[in-house]
Amino acid sequence: MSQSSWSKFFQGSARGWVASEEPSGLSLVQCTKCKLQYVIELTTKTEENFNRKFFKCPRLGINGCNFFMWLPEYVEHLKSIGWIRSSIEAYAELELVDNKDLNMEVLGIKKDMTMILTTSR
Repeated sequence: MSQSSWSKFFQGSARGWVASEEPSGLSLVQCTKCKLQYVIELTTKTEENFNRKFFKCPRLGINGCNFFMWLPEYVEHLKSIGWIRSSIEAYAELELVDNKDLNMEVLGIKKDMTMILTTSR
């Protein structure tokens, strides 16, 4: 996103953002840019991106902090820092994969892994 787009987006935030009424359940991690706050989950209410979830630092636009990610990008970010093992697992948990069989298979594998980890301790 260009600097002018950031400015326009940031200035319009008071009218276009709301706290997510139905949070995704994803971990809210410390901002990797400023390292001063934990990111927050919001939902857009603008016509262009209506009901689209995103994550941002509360300090976005302050002292150069520019942490902003749409939901899919945030899932990849959590994967890259080791908070989740796979994108498929995260999307299945969030029920964002539009394939019921795949969701059930992933959740079954997760249940099996939990049982194995629990019994091996």
